Amino acid sequence: MTMYLRFFCTVVIVLVFVFSGRAQDAVPDTDYTQIGSPMPPLTFMEWVDTATTIPTARAGKRKTKNTAQLPGGGYYRLTNAASYNASGNIAVMIFSPECTHCNKTVAMLEDSIHLLLQTKVILLTTAKMQALIPYFAGSHTRAKPPYVHIGYDSSLFVPNTFLYQPLPQVNVYNRDRKLIKSFVSDVVADSLRAWVN
Repeated sequence: MTMYLRFFCTVVIVLVFVFSGRAQDAVPDTDYTQIGSPMPPLTFMEWVDTATTIPTARAGKRKTKNTAQLPGGGYYRLTNAASYNASGNIAVMIFSPECTHCNKTVAMLEDSIHLLLQTKVILLTTAKMQALIPYFAGSHTRAKPPYVHIGYDSSLFVPNTFLYQPLPQVNVYNRDRKLIKSFVSDVVADSLRAWVN
């Protein structure tokens, strides 16, 4: 049953990736999935989480208000992501907020954040998934800037680089912004460590 569910989720995610996105300047006839290929142009909308204090039910007759912290924030357009952190590698993880393997990989990244100090990590999904990003980001509270950026693709980066295999997919680009490694599905911290620093 789990294998069929995973296959079904992968097919749905592939269809979402294929039919989402917006045209952007890219080199025609370039296969961005091949090792050594340049990083395609990347523009994405980053989710920036802020804590918002809101009043809740009044506490008895004292007329005092309790407060609760709720996730709040908004999306901010980031362009020319290939120039971010020019001194180190960039790891772009294509994910779905509902994907179990994606959530496990982000938890692994959070546990290994001390290994990523020289690397910029971009967690990227499609525009169709943007409503789920705040909840995804809220469940991964240690995946925050300046090392980790979570958002959705507003260019054709995902369809240009997606290998049409189970998620997550992590592409690692070197300082020259050339693809040096692609990981698919289960990503292991020890394997990733050799490529990110």
